[in-house]
Amino acid sequence: MSSTSYIEHVYQQKGVAAAYDEACNTVRRQAAEVDGWWNSRFFERRVLDNGTKKLWPTTERSISSAYDLADCNDGPFPEFLYCDEDGELYPVTVGKSERINSEEECPFNYAASDMVANGKVIGTVMYTDH
Repeated sequence: MSSTSYIEHVYQQKGVAAAYDEACNTVRRQAAEVDGWWNSRFFERRVLDNGTKKLWPTTERSISSAYDLADCNDGPFPEFLYCDEDGELYPVTVGKSERINSEEECPFNYAASDMVANGKVIGTVMYTDH
């Protein structure tokens, strides 16, 4: 369901005030997502239907989620890149996963791996119990 159709549904079910609140929340979520892209050094190389390749901005969180849910998705795994301080794009790789022993703090996270590009740790992949 698109944001617009969901807001229309809220309007029909709960009235104009609730629809207005939902529209404001949607705009805030979308703005935060765009801000995350602008502040990120990560990209995904996508192949379009016509065969051309395009760089798409992404975030560390999205890459972590892609690795975490890789066993649930069909099709090819995305190619992720990192733009280092030198302006070059480097492929993102993931190191060996290590168990997390923190049931009290994060009961749904059970392992983590370093995200590496250009020989540096640039982020973390969190594996969850899904």
